Amino acid sequence: MKGRSSRLAWWWLCLGSLGSGLQSPSAAAQDAAPAPAAAPRGDAELVLEGAKFFSKQQIQATLRVELQEWKEGRSAPIVADDCAYELEQAYLAEGFEAVLVHVQVLDKPPGLAFKIEEGARALIAEWSWPGAVAAPGLNPNDLAALYGTEDPLPFVQARLQSLPSKVEDQYRAQGYLDAHVDPAEVTALANPSQRRLVVRVTPGTRYRLAECAHDLDPAIAAEAKLDAALRAVYGPADAHPFFQPRWMPQWVRAAEHALGQAGYLDARVQADWTTSGDEVRVQLHIQPGQTVRLGSIVLPEELHVRDRFVLHHMGLQPGQTLTPKELDDAVMGLYRTGRFGSVRLTLEGEGAERDLRVDLSEQAQREAFIEPGYGSFEGLRLRGGIRYHNIGGVARSLRVEGVVAERARRVLVGWNDPWTLGNDWILDVNWDSSLRKLPAFTRTTTSLSAFASRSFGEHFRWTTDVGLRNSFIAVSDVRVDLLGDPASDGIRAEDLTSSTLEWGLAYDSRNHPLLPRSGQLASLNLQYALAASGTTPRYTQVQLGWSGYRRLGKRQTLAVGMRAAAILPEGDGALPLGLRLFSGGENTVRSFREDELGPTDASGTPLGGEGRSTLSVELLQDLGDSHWQAAAFVDLGNVVDNASDLFRARDVETALGLGIRYVLPIGPVRMDWGFNPNATDSQPQSVLYISVGMAF
Repeated sequence: MKGRSSRLAWWWLCLGSLGSGLQSPSAAAQDAAPAPAAAPRGDAELVLEGAKFFSKQQIQATLRVELQEWKEGRSAPIVADDCAYELEQAYLAEGFEAVLVHVQVLDKPPGLAFKIEEGARALIAEWSWPGAVAAPGLNPNDLAALYGTEDPLPFVQARLQSLPSKVEDQYRAQGYLDAHVDPAEVTALANPSQRRLVVRVTPGTRYRLAECAHDLDPAIAAEAKLDAALRAVYGPADAHPFFQPRWMPQWVRAAEHALGQAGYLDARVQADWTTSGDEVRVQLHIQPGQTVRLGSIVLPEELHVRDRFVLHHMGLQPGQTLTPKELDDAVMGLYRTGRFGSVRLTLEGEGAERDLRVDLSEQAQREAFIEPGYGSFEGLRLRGGIRYHNIGGVARSLRVEGVVAERARRVLVGWNDPWTLGNDWILDVNWDSSLRKLPAFTRTTTSLSAFASRSFGEHFRWTTDVGLRNSFIAVSDVRVDLLGDPASDGIRAEDLTSSTLEWGLAYDSRNHPLLPRSGQLASLNLQYALAASGTTPRYTQVQLGWSGYRRLGKRQTLAVGMRAAAILPEGDGALPLGLRLFSGGENTVRSFREDELGPTDASGTPLGGEGRSTLSVELLQDLGDSHWQAAAFVDLGNVVDNASDLFRARDVETALGLGIRYVLPIGPVRMDWGFNPNATDSQPQSVLYISVGMAF
């Protein structure tokens, strides 16, 4: 009987296997088919019951990831469970000892209903720090701040568990290398929601630095100036009465950098310390390796630029000793040509002589563009042009560009040449013709200029340029009374030709050229008229500018800008109308329309002046993680008849304003509203501007 049962079981198993093998293709395909993609939903409607501590906006921010998954169509019950967990954790992080969050999926309207039982919240009312040292950075207030800085402080177990290690790290950073901190003792006070914490500290010995020694060969150490590099880490011995562990990695980096600059690119440094009494002795173990010489330079096979163009701007020669600075300068030299989107240098091989592989990605050879736009003064505008890059295989470029707008026109033909002058000088030759309809007149300027420029200094942040410019300025459609109005004081509306010698110097440490958050930009430009036509006097023009940017927090940026310009004529004659300076507008004092600030004739039409200045302060606030920013600004500026009155705070006008920005890769799109608190009857009370780019 038993054998028969076994045979029946064996046959049953075989039939089952055969049945599974004969499964219909459609069924098999159905089993193998991927799950259908989730259908996206709209925003979830949130219904809250029992939420007293957190606002609806705070709950939405806490559940940002989960609500996005809801929109993308993830399973509603899973999203509900995730929301309940995340919200419970948020309550526990704020000191709530127990909290229950129930989440129900709603059909109409589609969303989530929350029922929250918050429970009691525990707060820290008192601290006690037995054994703590009364020293800067180690007093009870500083130590309590390691737990948190809210007011009031929530009692959170997770924070409490990590507090002893944080306090120990604080003590060790101040030289107490053996410090020990006991777990906090918690006592409930009469008020059931309040706690008293006792944290016992055993500081131990405070150690001081006895010496920082190394085992490097004295000749190599002298060549690399190693001892000076190590001393620079901690400065004068009497300035630091205790040993700081943070010096250890700094000594390692300083030693590796000093040896690298001497050509020892493979140097390896390890550091350890020993204690004796209250002293610490640091020992650096250094393996300098050998100096590295440049073998051959391996360039990409398919380049549109000439090989000697790349080698020239790298500035490296086979056989020379390599240092990190020389490699960095080679990378920067290639980037400055404007031909390459990315540059990477890689040393290949081992030993004293190594090859250098150069990987480059080139920019486009030709480009054409059309850009519609809008400016508060110019109105609707259309910009377009053609650019030819890398003419002759040495990154020379020719560009033809034009702008057509309601109140302005411009045509530019430019030649940029980073090769002909050599020695890192760049030649720019430009023919430029522009028309601008100012409030007082229409100015047409045609100029031909040739300039040589060069960047230098650390990270090539300094730039200087020198050149000649020949300009013809035509004045038409004059709308000011230059004869019958005493304010004009001899101002003439005449065409003029001038030849000027110009020199400029600029410094730029901004972290981004279009959207700066830190750093500064400073410039000085001098122009001297070698010759001028008709009754136009010779003159010198000076322009100064400085802008600084600083982060005040994660989302706040403070920007300050100061700009001034003055034209100093030789003799007593007044400057002709075409040379005079104007101010007001989207980039100066934003409570005035473009070029309408300053002296006017009897009808209120601006006359311009010999000098102008502007001071702007702007606070930018990022609005969450979006591309939007809010801004508040103050502009002060003036235009003076005589340049000698420029810095005497005469006729200073003001703009108090608010703005909104939408940040794009090409710069922010700005909407600024400037209010004039001292507006006269002939001046606007406020002005609204729409423009692109930073105000300064």
